[in-house]
This record gives sequence, structure tokens and C-alpha cells, in this order.
Amino acid sequence: MIAVKFHTTYKPHNTEIVVVASRLQLPLPPALRYTGRKPEAGTRCFLRLFRIFCAALLAAAISFGSLASVWAQSQATGLPLPRFVSIASDKVNARTGPSSQYPIRWVYTRENLPLKIVDEFDNWRQVVDHENEGGWILASLLSSKRTAVVTAEIADMRRTPSLEARIVVRAKEGVIARLFNCEPVWCLVEIGEQRGWLQRDQLWGVLDDEWVE
Repeated sequence: MIAVKFHTTYKPHNTEIVVVASRLQLPLPPALRYTGRKPEAGTRCFLRLFRIFCAALLAAAISFGSLASVWAQSQATGLPLPRFVSIASDKVNARTGPSSQYPIRWVYTRENLPLKIVDEFDNWRQVVDHENEGGWILASLLSSKRTAVVTAEIADMRRTPSLEARIVVRAKEGVIARLFNCEPVWCLVEIGEQRGWLQRDQLWGVLDDEWVE
């Protein structure tokens, strides 16, 4: 008998995933049993085929382990995708892939800029901004604080959620607002030290079917 065992261990975050192809008990054919005699041509051919079979089995086990690791790491947080976050500092690099070895694609220099997470891998998040650009950013450089960016040329922030309410701030396109609450039509935001209501369709930073509280 010959026993073959494959054991691959992955540790995404604090979770250990062990991929094991349990012992494969293969009866040793007569052609492989040691007899003290030089193997014949047919036996040598069989041995070569047997080695190829074992190599293919090992490659399949390694491939399965890699797929299991990728799946586990893509479920890094268990939070829904997509979702919104914001930039936690005034200089954040967005890379072309989920590793510091990938080249930098963008450098964000606006703290609190809202970003939409569309994918996860280990401790990296793939994000896009309001101009549909982005890349992969370390999770530690992102904040759960909700913000939104004004997309209208001029957006009137009102004291109450009504077109009849008094205007307290006129915000230009690109202004970042702190987001507190969003209803189907209006969002309660803060710009500078002023708090008021902006129309939802004048902002980017909220999912279409999302209710922010």
C-alpha cells in the first residue's frame, strides 16, 4: 500500500483554514513491489504513468486549497457589498491590486471623501469614487464615518426637508458633507458648522435603496 496525504493551511485574518485531501490508500500493484530484479520495459512505463498520476493529484489538491483561500479572504468582513465608507486621512494610496507590491494608481488627498467598497480581499478593499475611479486600499486607511459629495452644480441646503424651507448654505459641486440621515428624498448633512437638508439626488455617497439613520 502507498499513502499520499496533502495538507495546506491558510490563515486569513484570525481564521485558520486547513485543506486536506485525506490519505489516499493506493494498493501497490505487483509491478511496483520490490523483487530485487530489474523492472521490465512495461513496468518502467507503468511507473512513469503512476508518477504522472501522483503529480496531477498533488496539483489538483494545491489548486483546491488556493480556491478555498481566495473564497475565505473574499468574505473578509461579512458586511454587505457594495457599501460606503470614507477616507480616514489626507493622503491615501489606491493600488491596482490588493497588495502593497502592486503599483499605485491614484493618490487621494481629501480626507472624508466618500468611497464605495465593491470588493474585499483579506485586509484590502476595492473602492470606486464619485467619478468612477478607484483601486485597492488598505482597510485601516478607511473610516466607517458616512459622508457624501455634492454632485449638483449648486445645491441648496435647507433648514428643514422642504423646498419651501429657508436656505442656510449654497454648496458647490465637489463639496464634502457629513452625512447623518437619509430619507427617500432628503438627507440631513453638515457642511462646515452648518447643518441642514440637501436633496438626495444632489449627493453621491448613498445607495439607491439605502435608508441612513
